[in-house]
Amino acid sequence: MDYYKKYLKYKEKYLNLKKQIGSGETEVFRITPEVGKCYKTAEYTRQTGKYPNYRYYTTNEPKLVGKFIKHYAMGGPGDGARHYSVFNLDGKEITVEYSYGGYTSFIEVKC
Repeated sequence: MDYYKKYLKYKEKYLNLKKQIGSGETEVFRITPEVGKCYKTAEYTRQTGKYPNYRYYTTNEPKLVGKFIKHYAMGGPGDGARHYSVFNLDGKEITVEYSYGGYTSFIEVKC
């Protein structure tokens, strides 16, 4: 009987999560882009789960930034550094500056 109660609890939790995601949220990922792959970017607005199984969602519209070219940091180590990723979208170079709080997230898309 205990297993059935656990099942019902997890089912209810899953359905509630699915309902929240369906309300204009998009799942995004805090990943390091790979050279040659294409991405959209947005800053996450909500985080769920416990470490190391966090999941991130945004209510912002993800912006297509194109094919990843390179990543670089300017400034000193730690808090002093500013991080940037450079993308190519139809021959135009787009630079994404990472947020100080670590909210910058990506979605891999087909090129």
